[in-house]
Amino acid sequence: GNYLQPNSFGQPPRVLENGCTTCHLGGALVLNWCPAFPRSPGPLSLSVAPPVAPDKVGVPRGNRDIGVVIATPINGEHFYSPWIVTAIPVGGRVYYAGDRLTDIEVRLEIWSGLEQVAISTTQPQRNGYFSFDTNLSPDGIELEVPIDQRGCIECHSDNLRDKPYLPAGDVRLVVTALTPDGKQASDERWIVVDRSQQAEAIVQTTIEDSGQPISGLPVQASTRLYEWRARHANALTDRDGVAQLELETLTRAATSYRIEVPATVVDGILYESVEPVEIILPPAATSAPPISLSVRARLGQIVGRLSTQAGTAIPSLPVWAVHLPDGSSYRTHASAAGDFTFSDIPIGQYVITVNSGESAEYGFISSDHEIDLRQSPVAAVEMSLDALVGYAVRGVIRDASGSPIPFAWATIEKVPLTRRVAPDTGAYALVGLPPEPATLIVSAPGFYSQAHLVTPLQEPSAPFVAILARRPETRSLPWGSGEVIIPPESQASIKAGQVTLTHGWLWGHGSGDSMVIKTPQAEISIREGTFALEQRAGQPGWFYLMAGEAAFRTQADGEQINVHAGEMVALTGDLSLKPVPLDPVVIAAIRPSTDRPASPVWQPSLEAQIRDGLAQIGIGTAQVITFVTYLLIVSLLVLLPAGAVVWWLRHRGRGPDAT
Repeated sequence: GNYLQPNSFGQPPRVLENGCTTCHLGGALVLNWCPAFPRSPGPLSLSVAPPVAPDKVGVPRGNRDIGVVIATPINGEHFYSPWIVTAIPVGGRVYYAGDRLTDIEVRLEIWSGLEQVAISTTQPQRNGYFSFDTNLSPDGIELEVPIDQRGCIECHSDNLRDKPYLPAGDVRLVVTALTPDGKQASDERWIVVDRSQQAEAIVQTTIEDSGQPISGLPVQASTRLYEWRARHANALTDRDGVAQLELETLTRAATSYRIEVPATVVDGILYESVEPVEIILPPAATSAPPISLSVRARLGQIVGRLSTQAGTAIPSLPVWAVHLPDGSSYRTHASAAGDFTFSDIPIGQYVITVNSGESAEYGFISSDHEIDLRQSPVAAVEMSLDALVGYAVRGVIRDASGSPIPFAWATIEKVPLTRRVAPDTGAYALVGLPPEPATLIVSAPGFYSQAHLVTPLQEPSAPFVAILARRPETRSLPWGSGEVIIPPESQASIKAGQVTLTHGWLWGHGSGDSMVIKTPQAEISIREGTFALEQRAGQPGWFYLMAGEAAFRTQADGEQINVHAGEMVALTGDLSLKPVPLDPVVIAAIRPSTDRPASPVWQPSLEAQIRDGLAQIGIGTAQVITFVTYLLIVSLLVLLPAGAVVWWLRHRGRGPDAT
């Protein structure tokens, strides 16, 4: 049997004229469940409520003047509720030959074996109907709110704690109707109250081929108690591959569980059960027999193809698979037909990319593609190499000392198109620009922005070098012979030579005393070298080390690693620190520059205002010089003849004897 729930999501049951409640419209079948929970998706077992035993059959006893019938619950019905206050209504109807039904006393007795647990009284309504509320879990807790079904509060209200409770096991309910003159009638029901308990299950997991145990695998057990109440238990395997599960089991009925390792990625390997194991625990079981699970382990594979339009020959380009978010990467070359494959790579999320610089040399441009092997361990990708049209602008952004600025952006306003510089070189490349003059804006946190006019006639082999002036509000922290630069856009504090970065950017170079930098994820100590660090909201932080060596200690577990020159580290909250090579292709894949996070700040000097203003309206410096030169030439062509004429007019009337 299943659990009886008042109809209409917690509304009290209505007794029909035929003596049945709306919970039993289909007949005396034990088919009740809580409507706030979905039924079992599988086949449903139905059973007519049989007698619990020959001597446990409730039969109404009355006389010509008085009678009473219990409509709910039915004989042999099972009730179950896990550890919360739960109302179970006991209702029916009184039949009386007298005039005043309200003079009748209705008494409910609750018996457990030979012990009377509780007794309660009420009066029937004018139509003879009566109802008692009983509590299934006297020691339970009140249902938490808010919940999905607000009507559940009707059956799990805290005021039910004072109602008579139903003890576990076989329960006898006796309802007696008494008239004022001492006549009486009775009816009884035998029901079963099931209170669950905990059972321990030990699960041994091994790899199907090698028999090797794996630690950190989640093992899951699931069931539906009385075909409606879903229950789940989870545990991780230890170093011996053993998981210990605490299962909720029924005391009055058998409990069936499905044990399995769900598809889970651990250290880049996809694990899942070869087959789930079904176990059936007998009533009141406190332990399960040993369980063995065979687990399948798989790595990932990405199969792809480069394609061109109109059958153009496909160049032999390297293709990269960059893992997110840590930046570890895998590289292969496309065949003459454009095919490429990444085999036996860790399961995870990847960006598939080609080197934009190399593809541009062949006259092609391609877009990156994201692949998530967590959804399927084998994936396919088609990458189109489109013909590169327009012209390119390449440049370097530096500070007044000639050092590259690691965090800077070059933007073509008209397109719009933004590219970030490489942190180690300060270089950038903008390709596929429309064949017309455009305004290039270069900017960096802590520096004044600049605007320059670029044209298709600009020599592509000569990178444009932009020297940015540092803003006065940019902080500089001395570090031996060098400094650490903290732009005003960053949220950072300095205390006793230690920098705490909450948001933004900072970079520097130096030696001598160790420079200590704290982020939300790690503490970084650098004795000497050149570094750059960025920490933006909603994104992994990144540390770039161009020279020297740095020591990292995670804030979570104190793990320490060393980072060497030419490496970078993703600062994430849920992954271990993993240094990877500092590569411009990887940086472009993991940090796409589709926006300019720092707004341009223009230098207030007159010269800079004239330069930037002219560039933004489409007049370049070369055009200004050409215009000034042209103006001087025109002026000379006009002024020289005019001066000669004036001189001639002044001297034409003078003879040799003039004084």
